[in-house]
Amino acid sequence: MCLFSLARTPLLMGLLLALFLPHGESRGQESPDASPRRQQAPDPNDFPGSDNEKIRAAITAAQKTGGVVRIPARAPDGGSERSYWLLDEAILLPGGTTLVLENCRLKLSDRCRDNFIRSANCGIGVATIEELRGIHILGVGEVVLEGADRPRATGDSAKTLGERTYGTDAGKPGESQTGDWRNIGILLAEVKDFSIRNLSLKDYHAWGVSLEHCTSGTVADLRFDAQNGRTIDGKFERFLNQDGLDLRKGCRDITIENISGRSGDDLIALTGIRREGGRAGTLDSTMVGGSGPRGSDDDMRHITIRNVRGH
Repeated sequence: MCLFSLARTPLLMGLLLALFLPHGESRGQESPDASPRRQQAPDPNDFPGSDNEKIRAAITAAQKTGGVVRIPARAPDGGSERSYWLLDEAILLPGGTTLVLENCRLKLSDRCRDNFIRSANCGIGVATIEELRGIHILGVGEVVLEGADRPRATGDSAKTLGERTYGTDAGKPGESQTGDWRNIGILLAEVKDFSIRNLSLKDYHAWGVSLEHCTSGTVADLRFDAQNGRTIDGKFERFLNQDGLDLRKGCRDITIENISGRSGDDLIALTGIRREGGRAGTLDSTMVGGSGPRGSDDDMRHITIRNVRGH
């Protein structure tokens, strides 16, 4: 069993945080006058608002305390007794952020048409994606990211909702009638120095994890649980393109290891597909950075894959 799946005790938690703290925040490099609060990772349970507002506030606070955010199980509040986090929109991670998910469950709401987690440099209307550095997503203990009960959309950008793949947005005026990059579970674009470790992804809406032009990173100890759809209101509905992990054009110097489970399509895929006219920040692609060619910058190289068990 891997270290990350065993990381339940305060001692192991401290060791893991030491691995992922930004430079200068560990191993005695803290300044002598640093306050105790600097060593404490913000917890969204300590902030008011909706689940997304709590998490956003914790991430903002973390930018002043070393960049580490800790999300444990949700604490009951005046609004709900739920122990899991219900997301109406993606969690956006700026550069220099370590997101520690500790024995918790993140679930997309039926209102959400967005990712679980996305690098904060990309999204609708972002035509130029600036590079971010140092984004780490670390699961401690049992961490599950789960899709919505009734997803608004599933599948990639070539799939029409209601015809080939499920989506409650099918036929709704003003809503995109195909899948797009918002259906991806975890989406990082133009990120250097990153890691994604020890997570379980279940019933996600298209690809579980997608990386675009990401470099110098590690993806390890991921478990996928998808079967090309699931039963909704007594009927099996198809969710197409439920790949596990996808590396898109421009990905380099990445180690992938200890990937397991079942996907609804490819468990791991490396695809350097390009298409003229594909623009960043639009909804006509499964790539938030667009499918347009960028010359040799699109080359994929130095990808190491080890210990894959699943399909």
